[in-house]
Amino acid sequence: MRELMIREEKYAQELNCPMLLGEFGFFNDKDEALQTDVVTTQMEVIQERGWHWCVWPYKDVGTMGLVHPKKETFWRKFLGREDIQSAVEICEKSFRDQFDIYAETFHKNEENEFYFDAAYNEILRGKNRMELYFQMKKLSEYPDEEIRKMPEAFLLENCETNEYAVKLLQKFMGDK
Repeated sequence: MRELMIREEKYAQELNCPMLLGEFGFFNDKDEALQTDVVTTQMEVIQERGWHWCVWPYKDVGTMGLVHPKKETFWRKFLGREDIQSAVEICEKSFRDQFDIYAETFHKNEENEFYFDAAYNEILRGKNRMELYFQMKKLSEYPDEEIRKMPEAFLLENCETNEYAVKLLQKFMGDK
């Protein structure tokens, strides 16, 4: 991770741009030791190199953000449906299978890394679009009144704080 971040800095320097690690956060995993290692490494590199940063702050769906809708909200219940979860798992497996084929065919090296990474991101976007398409299709099965109430899940009073994430980031914020 450290090498990847520094490689990105080199690219930013070539463009004469400041470095910003934007919208990073915490992944949907209960392995706090791994999350601590990932975030600590990111923050150490940021501090060592004097980069700017921002974390996913709010209005997330239970991962990445510091604040997200509570599990009892309509939005989180919808995302937790078995058919939605199954579709996400299928899309994830398809993504991994597609990327494995791509990676076996086009071995990443210093010469092609920009294109290799760009193709990876396009495959990932395709996966995300398929998940979104399925979710939109399933949302259309709900009455309009229920759908119109969905944004209420994102009101601060209907959200909970990722206390673990806040506590971890506070270590890197000094007196702020």
